Amino acid sequence: MSKVRDEQLKIYKLFLMTDDPEGSEKLALEEIYKTMNVNDEEKEALDTFCKTELYMSNFSDNSPQVIQAIKKLLSANTRKGSNSNLNYNSMEQIKTIWNLISLGYADGDFSEPEKKVVKELCEIWAIDDGIVAELNDSAETLISLNDQKEWVKTTKRSYDEINKYLDILEKDIARVFENVETTIIESGY
Repeated sequence: MSKVRDEQLKIYKLFLMTDDPEGSEKLALEEIYKTMNVNDEEKEALDTFCKTELYMSNFSDNSPQVIQAIKKLLSANTRKGSNSNLNYNSMEQIKTIWNLISLGYADGDFSEPEKKVVKELCEIWAIDDGIVAELNDSAETLISLNDQKEWVKTTKRSYDEINKYLDILEKDIARVFENVETTIIESGY
């Protein structure tokens, strides 16, 4: 595993522990794993890492522990003298923030504890508030578009009308993802 990929995966897994993860958040993490080609052995290592790094309270807000574990992870890799970690890769930082926001919204509620973790990472990496707002807006737009897709399927419109509307929504969703990709790429400069 590259250092950046390793850090990202650990941050995603830690983030899921911020509050009581819903099934939809776990599914969203599995999608990220699939995109990043994470195998079962790596998943097991991530679980072990989280168990050793976090003392989980019984509360619904574990953000202080998660933030502390993330800071420890990032500072440990920086102390090793390597410039090949997340602290030195702004494009991967934005991608990480986008994935965290997506995980946060996966259950329909980007909770305050989850927002605290994202805010702390944005401060550590000095990510512009405008970029974060844009990513949040994109996530909210995707939720709205997906809700519209579900709604249109329940209408009494004809099959052709429903498919036409679904095609429009799919194009809109694709456009939002293209905009997010552009934001991520442009942040690397």
